[in-house]
Amino acid sequence: MLKDITTRYRNFTSALALSFALALLMILMALGIMYIAKNLGSVLPLYPYILLLFAVSFIICSVFLTAKKVERKKSIIGGGMMALAVTFALVMLCSAVWYLVTSSCEPCKFLGPEGFIIALAVCMVISWIMLTYFPIKQLRK
Repeated sequence: MLKDITTRYRNFTSALALSFALALLMILMALGIMYIAKNLGSVLPLYPYILLLFAVSFIICSVFLTAKKVERKKSIIGGGMMALAVTFALVMLCSAVWYLVTSSCEPCKFLGPEGFIIALAVCMVISWIMLTYFPIKQLRK
């Protein structure tokens, strides 16, 4: 009986947890975009590190696609697009963390608790829609 209940609700809890985690990542990326838009001059000295991050992720993504038996030309193009997405996401997340640490949580004061809950709810719905259109095999078991 207990095993049946846990297997039945495992999909619900994993979907809710994944949706919540993706929603938090979306909020952090939005804060990262706000930080970079506000302080573009402070990001400029970091371009060599951003390019290094892009180069490493490009190589990793291209090798990943080559291992999946994608033809060489498509693996290079796909690796570049995946590396661009990975680099963008990591730079936004790092910028958001830096923004929260250095500004004494100014964005939290700007949103307020109600605004944060609204943003979290909207991002959870968006992340669930994304998970529905791009399913993860482990959630479908």
